[in-house]
Amino acid sequence: MNKDFLELGQRWFECINRNDLDGVVGLYDDRATFHPTLSGEFIQNTKDVRRYFVRFLSMNPQIIVVKFDLRELLETAFVFSGVMNIDIAENGEQSTIHARFTFVWKLNEDRWRIAHHHNSVVPE
Repeated sequence: MNKDFLELGQRWFECINRNDLDGVVGLYDDRATFHPTLSGEFIQNTKDVRRYFVRFLSMNPQIIVVKFDLRELLETAFVFSGVMNIDIAENGEQSTIHARFTFVWKLNEDRWRIAHHHNSVVPE
């Protein structure tokens, strides 16, 4: 496993757990596609990525990665996928969402960015 890729993949989770809106949005490529956990929307630009995360971060999420896999596709692209638990607070109530995640990271002009991101709730 490429240690650098693992560190890159973990950045998203670190930004979420710190409630760092600019940090998390800054990880996405300008043309990134995104299927969010708590929305049926298909997001295709960073403006909408930001709009989604404003709402999501308002729930003070804390994420624990339960299981993951990292696959190098090329020297300039890798996939980071797995399962996570998301603890959120909404309307005064705490809940945990068991979700799957897939991130496709690519090197773009000497900077690693998320090109595609898909989260979904694990079916019971």
